[in-house]
Amino acid sequence: MIKANQLTTHSFIYRDFVIVKLPRKAITPITRYHVWYENNSFGKFDAMDHAQKYIDKLYQNLNILGS
Repeated sequence: MIKANQLTTHSFIYRDFVIVKLPRKAITPITRYHVWYENNSFGKFDAMDHAQKYIDKLYQNLNILGS
């Protein structure tokens, strides 16, 4: 798996997608990760690894459709 590059304390770049780290709070007791591409949200995930795997799947599907 490709390593995500950290932009700021709470944001990372992974394959042209931005992954925003949402710190834990009283209402959401776990850290979440929100995936964005340009102005499009692709959902929130409970782990950075889950977010990266989802992005990898999107790239796989794009390659299948593009062939």
